Amino acid sequence: MVRRGYAQYQLKDQAAAERTFRETIGFYRKADQEQRLDADFFLAMAHYYLAEIPREEFKRQPIRLPEKQMERDLEAKARLLLTAQGRYIATINVRNPHWATASGFQVGALYREFYDAVVGAPIPHGDLRRRAKAAGITYEEVLKAYVEQVRQYMRPLLENAIKVHEKNVQMAERTGVDNDWVKRSGEQLEALKILLAGKDTAASPGAPRPAATQPAAPPPRPGATPPRKPKRDYYPRVTL
Repeated sequence: MVRRGYAQYQLKDQAAAERTFRETIGFYRKADQEQRLDADFFLAMAHYYLAEIPREEFKRQPIRLPEKQMERDLEAKARLLLTAQGRYIATINVRNPHWATASGFQVGALYREFYDAVVGAPIPHGDLRRRAKAAGITYEEVLKAYVEQVRQYMRPLLENAIKVHEKNVQMAERTGVDNDWVKRSGEQLEALKILLAGKDTAASPGAPRPAATQPAAPPPRPGATPPRKPKRDYYPRVTL
């Protein structure tokens, strides 16, 4: 069932994929009441790809001018982030180490991507010029203040991203997991610390942003021995 959903997801049939993954989870819950199913890898995978569906929508959601439209776009993007985040946390709660680390990475990445999207959003030049004229100061002064205000307002997203990646790395150390997701979390930690310290060369608001790179999700591993379960106390509890 999970492989079918994965194929539908890869074929961009998101509606069919979501139905299949939900049917899979429902089937597991019903069957697990009668007998123990040693299938947490595939159960976690179903949860993970349920989270990937709103994450893809999140990435596609634009942020556009004028300001009223920008407010609506930001609200829609934030809702998609929260939906994806909730589904990734559900994946973590299955307690399969592979998909738990994948989900931990993706939650941290969501925060960073939202920060980049807002910082790189179009600048309302006309409104800023009107404000500068009304205040009797130069446009450059208003623009500089606007850029700094945006960065400071979004700073908590970077702080949350750091916390999530730290927990992901800590979990890996406790459970002996060593995979690409954990390595990516370590790399993101370093990049985020540099960004918070103000030493990076991140684009100013309104500037083009490079596309975020995401590691390719591995296909199902038929016949793989399920990894041992991580300790309960490691799992991150994430809020936006």
